[in-house]
Amino acid sequence: MHRKVRLWVFSIIIVSGICYSQPPPQDKVWDIAFSPRYVWMAYSNAENRAGHSTIGVLRRYDRATQEWKTYTIADIFGTQFDCEVTAVAIYEDSTVWVGVEPKTGDTPNYACAYTHNNGDSWTPLSEANGIAVNSVDCIEIDPVTQTVWLGHDWGEAYYSLSRSTDGGATWTKLDPNYYNGITAIAAYNNLVWIAADHRVTKVVMKSTDNGVTWTNYDYADSPAFYGDPCDLYMVSPDEVHVAVYNWSSVYDQTAGYAYTTDGGATWHTHQVLKYDEYAKTVTVAEGTVWVGLRWHQPHVLFESQNYGASWEEHNKSNGLPYDDPFVIRYDKYADIVWAGFWSDTFTNFEGGWCWTDDGGATWHTDNPPAIVLTGVRNSVWSLYQ
Repeated sequence: MHRKVRLWVFSIIIVSGICYSQPPPQDKVWDIAFSPRYVWMAYSNAENRAGHSTIGVLRRYDRATQEWKTYTIADIFGTQFDCEVTAVAIYEDSTVWVGVEPKTGDTPNYACAYTHNNGDSWTPLSEANGIAVNSVDCIEIDPVTQTVWLGHDWGEAYYSLSRSTDGGATWTKLDPNYYNGITAIAAYNNLVWIAADHRVTKVVMKSTDNGVTWTNYDYADSPAFYGDPCDLYMVSPDEVHVAVYNWSSVYDQTAGYAYTTDGGATWHTHQVLKYDEYAKTVTVAEGTVWVGLRWHQPHVLFESQNYGASWEEHNKSNGLPYDDPFVIRYDKYADIVWAGFWSDTFTNFEGGWCWTDDGGATWHTDNPPAIVLTGVRNSVWSLYQ
């Protein structure tokens, strides 16, 4: 993980909103997404308050200027309402989708919004536009077909998926897993993988026809699938990695990890750590698997160089600046791993983020080095394919 090419040509556009030259306030991080120039983070703005925060914000880091910009709910949707900003996804350089979720008992005014100009303007969407429900846990954009997928929370919707093949103009509602929520989606050229939650029998599913029919992979295929598959990461259409909370017994919960390299024909299962924990998030960086654990025990990151056969722990005693990881993602454009957290003590909900470019030997909470870019865009883009 030591590719250090940084090339780009750009013009700076000044937009309204709050900008930070230093890292912004440390808040709960729900999701992270990347384009060549920007890093986007879905946040709940804790504002030094303990408890369940409902002030959602979206933040954008400019790799060239090392500046952060904060978008409030009012900036994105044109009206302020209480919610969490729970999901963010990117198509190519400038199209960004963001999803929101309500606080308990409330219903947000909108489900999601998109921009085609990196946040200069936004188009909000809701149930009135045909989306299943105004609550979005995850977003995926098929990089080939541009199909937009929305995964909805458990118990919130009769349909757990919303799909648009025309950029959000019209939507199809789908329910492949019997009224249970979707925690993660991965898509490529009409092939779709989804993860369902809350102790269901259909927990990981695949469609090869853009959601018309589905194949189920459950506990019989991999013991780690029993329970909540909280996250999945697709390296290729045939190679998929899953992080799961194993609910085999309420007194014997296991943080599980499973992967397939043959499109689901066979699954390989490894236990990450056994106590009252669960594997919340997973990513793969150049063959290195990262899994984040959270619950009652110390909340840590685990790294494996051999697809789960052995694990190296990263925690606060050996340099990890926070605990309670909620999301970990590989940033291929800068060749670094980012991790987002919900808290540093588990009792207050101020979160944070950090990054590493040396496989976890050192973790940083400051801005990554600026990208100094020259040359033409097409040459630069080819470096990342």
